[in-house]
Amino acid sequence: MIERVSRLNGDVIFRKWSLLWLAVWLAGVLSVAAQQPVLLGTWPGHPQGNLYNVVIQDQKAFMAAGSGGLLIVSLTNPAAPVVLGYYQTRGSAVGVVLQGQYAFVADSDTGVHAINVSNPSAPVESGVYYSGGIPSGLAVAGNYIYVADQVLGLEILDATVPESLVKVGGYNTGGDSYSVTVSGHYAYLANGFSGLLVVDVQDPANCALAGSYDTSGVALDIVLDGTRAYVADAFSGLQILDISVPTNITFIGNYNTPGIAYGLAVSLPYVAVADGSAGIQLIDASNPAQPQLVTNIPTYSARKVKWMGADLVVADYVEGVKVFRESGGPPQWAVVGRYYTGGHVSASAISGNIAYVANQEGGLCMVDVRWPANPTLIGRLESLRRVYDVAPAGSYACLAAGTNGLVVVDVRNPAQPVVVGGYSGGLDARAVAVSGNLALLACTYDGLKIVDFSNPTNCVLVGGFDTLGYASDVVVAGARAYVADGEAGVQIIDFSQPSNCVLLGGYNTLGLAQSVAVSGPYVYVADGPYGLSIVDATDPAACVLAGLYPFNGFSAGVSVIGSRVYLSVGDSGVLVLDASDPAQCSLLGQIQTDGWARHIAFSGNNAYVSLDNYGLAIYQTDTAPVLSLQSLVRVPGGGIQFNLSSVPGAVLEMQVSSNFTNWTPVQTLVAPNGTATFVAPPGGSAPRLFYRAKLVR
Repeated sequence: MIERVSRLNGDVIFRKWSLLWLAVWLAGVLSVAAQQPVLLGTWPGHPQGNLYNVVIQDQKAFMAAGSGGLLIVSLTNPAAPVVLGYYQTRGSAVGVVLQGQYAFVADSDTGVHAINVSNPSAPVESGVYYSGGIPSGLAVAGNYIYVADQVLGLEILDATVPESLVKVGGYNTGGDSYSVTVSGHYAYLANGFSGLLVVDVQDPANCALAGSYDTSGVALDIVLDGTRAYVADAFSGLQILDISVPTNITFIGNYNTPGIAYGLAVSLPYVAVADGSAGIQLIDASNPAQPQLVTNIPTYSARKVKWMGADLVVADYVEGVKVFRESGGPPQWAVVGRYYTGGHVSASAISGNIAYVANQEGGLCMVDVRWPANPTLIGRLESLRRVYDVAPAGSYACLAAGTNGLVVVDVRNPAQPVVVGGYSGGLDARAVAVSGNLALLACTYDGLKIVDFSNPTNCVLVGGFDTLGYASDVVVAGARAYVADGEAGVQIIDFSQPSNCVLLGGYNTLGLAQSVAVSGPYVYVADGPYGLSIVDATDPAACVLAGLYPFNGFSAGVSVIGSRVYLSVGDSGVLVLDASDPAQCSLLGQIQTDGWARHIAFSGNNAYVSLDNYGLAIYQTDTAPVLSLQSLVRVPGGGIQFNLSSVPGAVLEMQVSSNFTNWTPVQTLVAPNGTATFVAPPGGSAPRLFYRAKLVR
């Protein structure tokens, strides 16, 4: 009789009751093609970036979102913004204007892009112009695009054929040109420390300075209304100038805002000033000589502001696009909708159907992943800006929140996560692991810190260990904490008595230990510029290097499933390695991700990859072996036939052993259609024999 007795790491072991004992160990190396994970879905579905500018058309927001490129969001229902589409400009998008079916985007790194947005769900680049400067602001008039460039001053492009943007003229302002608007045959530039410049552009090939006004601050933005220019003048707030005679501009009045005036929007008698961290200053300019503050509208970091009917649409550098509406009288404005454009996802953890996403600028995000093809944001903790890592713990989630230390969040209602406690103590927490009611924190130069959160409203520091390096990650196995300690490698700490932690040992890897994973006696280290290091910690006091996988890049994160190692390698994506023999790690496959791969979490057969400004990507991984035993059949004469399944075209090697240690090749098999057969002869006088099939290629 043949009996299946166990499954270990995907290997099926069989025993035959008789004088002949047979076992099959499937120790094949997976093929790259079979290993390649499949992308199931992404969140938020577009690259993220800090928001610099926004223009509104037909209740759609066209946003210059820094590293996120051009992002198009429907504000038809401000309470539920809907992403329509995006285009990645490959640098930092800082300005945008619309003309017809085109959005022209100023990217400070890659130039001016002409993007066809006639189908907002699928924007397509038609052309690009790059002169080597730093384009910042754009204006459009007729067939010309006017570019405010922080290095080159004013540039004028002919956009008659968007596929071929051509420079036809300009004016060297000496640099610092941040914003431009056009009226008649004059271009008005907010020119930094030079204030307002007026350039005659009637003949683009022969532009000439027509007038100027040196404002008291740093001119960053300008809006014209009739014969007046309204200037966002940085630390000098709002400046109002008379431009009825462009060659002789005169001062009318000003309002010195409390923040940094980056941008403004005019809907007389009101002027809304985007005043940085001071929010929006709503100013009554009915008497331009003496503007008066109506109200302040708080927001985190206002860069630009536009009117959409009676609503204010704010480009908040950190918090994305926000729609404010007057409620209960002019002094009171409330947020009626928002969409976060920015963030840097550094880690995630999965509990049930919820992905807890740590966002270094967007706080804690709760994403429903029950349908991986359509991950959906269901809640966000907005009171925190920087969250580096997260560890679910029953009704709570423990956050490594940078200089806020440990933050404990009640997540029983994922749509409304609530901070219930924490411990800061001057710590800079970058990673967290949970063991019972203890939160273990990797705290950069303060090493390992341990906080008791059994009473979340009164968290208590109960111990720790000051490591030698820069603690950036921590994992727990039993009563041991394994710390990725930068230049000091990996440190192994016994925390069975948290108040008296003991260093058991460690290993100083060649690189900068960034992340750590543990499986059995082995510690897997993402070692920065040195790829993967595998440390045998059977005896923590005498750790030895068991294997290396060098990589010409930067290894930031590591996870282990069975004998497979998933190594996050930044803009090179994720390497999938076979570490069944740590001394001879081999590449199985590579996930080419869109963003900078930082961290991987697993749930079932799905891998959740944290991709910095590209958010979260969900991949289906084939964790079952691609070499498997389908059946055993007795054949005439007493032998046993092995029916094997693998990938089409695979080459297999059958090996035999009497002691499960020393293996001898006995036959090479080819599986042209993905199947192969091997017949083991009768065992004769041998008490038992072991057979294994190895996938050669």
